[in-house]
Amino acid sequence: MPILRDATIPLFLAEGGAVGVIVKIGKLYEGRQKRGFLRIGVLPCIRAEEVTVRLSDSRAVTNAMQALSKTLCRTSEPQPIEIASFTLQMPEGKLHAAKLIILPGKPWSLEGITCEHACGIFRFSRVQFNPQTSQFLPLPPEDDTAPLNALFR
Repeated sequence: MPILRDATIPLFLAEGGAVGVIVKIGKLYEGRQKRGFLRIGVLPCIRAEEVTVRLSDSRAVTNAMQALSKTLCRTSEPQPIEIASFTLQMPEGKLHAAKLIILPGKPWSLEGITCEHACGIFRFSRVQFNPQTSQFLPLPPEDDTAPLNALFR
């Protein structure tokens, strides 16, 4: 049963400032963490579908992503968040991931990524995003994530 459906949430990144981020959520609900093919009932997580984050300034991506994590997880204990169909839109380009997994205190995992930038369209099977440094780390290591990191400079 969804907790939230077809919602638009403005996020303010500075005190008294203008809206820095607009988050659109298709569906948000509580689920269970997946281990292999099994969903474990004692390991809750937040699940979301069709999430779009629109940034007015790509330099605010770290603050925006941390604000998104806090907005989706309203419990006292940080919970893992699984997002199916995640899009990050910025003035410089767009990033779409078929799946985004946010684990508290760890780099985030993105799968099935398409990055549209002035330099062209790039595709990656899997990358990690470090929210502290706003850097994408390639998985496997031989992939070049320079186009992804160029979006956030």
